[in-house]
Amino acid sequence: VLEGITAYCLGKGSGGLLVTIENRQPENWVQVMCYCTNSFGVVSTRGELKTVDSVPPLHRQVVMVLTQLEGSGGYRISYQMSYCMMAGAGLRDRRFSSANHHPPLTHSVSGLHTPRPI
Repeated sequence: VLEGITAYCLGKGSGGLLVTIENRQPENWVQVMCYCTNSFGVVSTRGELKTVDSVPPLHRQVVMVLTQLEGSGGYRISYQMSYCMMAGAGLRDRRFSSANHHPPLTHSVSGLHTPRPI
């Protein structure tokens, strides 16, 4: 729990890793950066092991899903997550070139990453 923000990390093991952010702040957006570049033998929902997300007030959102590719244990999941509270949704304030998700959401996973009200 991070000052009105809850981070859920579920299923580390045979199912991989699911990271969900719940923003309980009524006015602020949460800018979340999740880096999993030290992981190997896994695949993420966006095909990259680095994501930058913007979670609206009073919403929850899946930030990253990593699942193992090999059932025999030839993988490692390692991640670091940082966040900050912002007044708006734009990621430009954090010196990112995009104002939206990075990497961009594809149609196949956009539903998984669409914010949902708490």
